[in-house]
Amino acid sequence: MIIRSTRPESNFYLLDKRISEDKKLSWAARGLLIFLLGKPDNWRVSVEYLSQQTNESAKKTGKQGIYSLLDELIDVGYVVRSDKQAHDEKTGFLLGYDYTVYDSPCKAQPYNAEPCMAKPDKVKPCKANRTLISIDNKQGLNETSI
Repeated sequence: MIIRSTRPESNFYLLDKRISEDKKLSWAARGLLIFLLGKPDNWRVSVEYLSQQTNESAKKTGKQGIYSLLDELIDVGYVVRSDKQAHDEKTGFLLGYDYTVYDSPCKAQPYNAEPCMAKPDKVKPCKANRTLISIDNKQGLNETSI
């Protein structure tokens, strides 16, 4: 049984259910991806920050663990890592790689390329979830044959 609280009116986001159910990803990688997708568009991925976020959790994840999860997301196509490390122009210090996070798997592409516009999967809908064809008082379901 699943018990849900009331739906929030703020501080939430919509997520494609295929992300949380992608069997190509481990549970940990799914969680990291969901965390990353909850960040603003201009947010920079920081392995140090991600590792610190687990300090108070039941199972702390170090930098190597975060790199491993990012590699898993890269392998499946949800994340693309830049080819070269960014560096601070003033000090010359390396800042690490830039990561681009997608909400659907993409084939590897160069950093700074146009965003991946992956087409949604074309799957046959379940008969139990027929398309709603009207939202007024006379609601009905589209009876499509499958």
